[in-house]
Amino acid sequence: MSPEDLVSHGSVKTEVSSVINARVKKFESGVVFIDSSRDTCPDADLTVEPDVAYLSHSTVESGLLEFVPRTSEKPDRYIEMDGPPDWIAESIGGSSVGKDTKRLPQKYFLAGVRELWLIDARKQPLTFAMDSRDKRGYLPAAPDTKGFFHSKVLDPQYHLERRRDRKGWPLYELHERT
Repeated sequence: MSPEDLVSHGSVKTEVSSVINARVKKFESGVVFIDSSRDTCPDADLTVEPDVAYLSHSTVESGLLEFVPRTSEKPDRYIEMDGPPDWIAESIGGSSVGKDTKRLPQKYFLAGVRELWLIDARKQPLTFAMDSRDKRGYLPAAPDTKGFFHSKVLDPQYHLERRRDRKGWPLYELHERT
């Protein structure tokens, strides 16, 4: 794997994870993981490290997902999740277009992920898509007149935009509206 693009991949991931994590912490509804957080779903033949994943307390309590311990002697040390997170966001990278847009959505659906966000910030305008689980696949959410999408998993509406900061660097902002 080649290194990810710092601006169109890393910065986007940082913004999305920051906003979603703040919401999850505020309501103590679960936990948010980024990068290098392995998730396996054997029934879907899936082993992946999503860009950002949210896992609700109710999903763990239901037994739908379990944490795999790193060692049996130490508490709160885990190596991976076994089962589907409730929500995943993927930032599409140059070397992962096919994986992020074709293979992973199918596998995430088979695994039971309830909501998938796909973000492509490699070009103008950036693309922000939100898909919710239905019986046969993911259905794309439609934005309202101001470009906000309603998240069925997290509940608020979200809109992602890119602008330039005072030095001209791309700056991503995930707006949340309740």
